[in-house]
Amino acid sequence: MKHFPPFRFDVVNQCLWRQHEGLDEQRIALTPKSFAILRYLVDHAPRLITHRELLDAVWPKAVVQPEVLSSHVRDLRSALGDDARKPKFIDTVARRGYRFIAQINGSEAATEEAFKDVAGAPLVGRDPMLSKLQQAYLAAANGKRQLVFITGEPGIGKTALCLELVRQLRSDGQPMSVAWGQCIEGYGVQEPYFPLLKALHQLCLATGEETMRLFRAKAPTCIVQFSDLLTLEQRRAMEADVRGATSGRMLREMLEVLEELGRSKPVVLVLDDLQWVDRATVDVLSEFARRHHPARILIIGTFRPF
Repeated sequence: MKHFPPFRFDVVNQCLWRQHEGLDEQRIALTPKSFAILRYLVDHAPRLITHRELLDAVWPKAVVQPEVLSSHVRDLRSALGDDARKPKFIDTVARRGYRFIAQINGSEAATEEAFKDVAGAPLVGRDPMLSKLQQAYLAAANGKRQLVFITGEPGIGKTALCLELVRQLRSDGQPMSVAWGQCIEGYGVQEPYFPLLKALHQLCLATGEETMRLFRAKAPTCIVQFSDLLTLEQRRAMEADVRGATSGRMLREMLEVLEELGRSKPVVLVLDDLQWVDRATVDVLSEFARRHHPARILIIGTFRPF
């Protein structure tokens, strides 16, 4: 049984329940395929699930057009009352796939699930690279900020390397906060700070109210972007403060809140597909690298040459 308020995901009876305040739970019927899609997204939240992976998982022995998948996702959004433009549950990553972004069970369950399925496939010949990443993590854990880039051709295993690092660190019992942001190929104006905001939103969902209080205090320009994490009263109270805020202020607040989070346990921030990065995110990375005071943060960026 998994919960992502106001919903309860009933795996045994293969249905979705919605709790209305002061009323009995309402059962929401889902078709078998829609249920299977939602279950796969929830089980692997908040990792990006590509269209191909989802099709292979739900229709393993059939040839299915992507439009069929899109239709089922629309049905799921309707059942969840979700808005594709401002999603609270299913986030669309254009031309790539979907991510389930709601907080599950009020814990770090979602973040843990994102890395479970990398345990089975060994990375052949990657021990030297994994060792270097582990050394970077240990340096970050000791207060020496780390910025590492992994580059290579498509399909070479850059993302898999990052996932394996996180899996091994968790297996070793390393206390840390993990956030994952992904750049998206854009054909128009790119949203400033896109992968960072995605990662920070995921971090708030995974670590709960204490982290959100820290964001409200130290990074209001960031958390005000996350309408699903604020009550209407909180949002109204913060809007006056952030109205007219400059990009420089958001940059400073992002780094300050990450540094503050690192005081309790190291932060591992993975930014994937930086070949499509926006300029504002580059400014954050540049400022992070320039700072010299201690910070228990490891930022790993992956990119491929054009």
